[in-house]
Amino acid sequence: MAAPESGTDLSSLEAGLDALDTPAEAGPSRLARLRRAVLPPLVAVLLVLAVWQLVVTLRIRPPYLIPGPADVWAQLVHQAAQGTVAEAVWNSLRRGTLGFCASVVIGTP
Repeated sequence: MAAPESGTDLSSLEAGLDALDTPAEAGPSRLARLRRAVLPPLVAVLLVLAVWQLVVTLRIRPPYLIPGPADVWAQLVHQAAQGTVAEAVWNSLRRGTLGFCASVVIGTP
């Protein structure tokens, strides 16, 4: 490495080395980062569930069209106990994959 040619080069080199020795500024704590990552999606899900339950409670739509979150959860638990959830998930994934493949075939020139 070549030696600096003038005093200004030497002072800029020293300033650069001093900047390397300066400790980095501490970022947000782990709890703050976790709160920032988890809290907004959690609030969004709770808000959707609250609006859903409000629609059911106010009978804006009939219960056979939009069942309540508690009814949906109870049915999910019931079907999980019977072992039919995996079959339903598989059918949904299969249909989604077939639909995607069909759209690729149709949409690709």
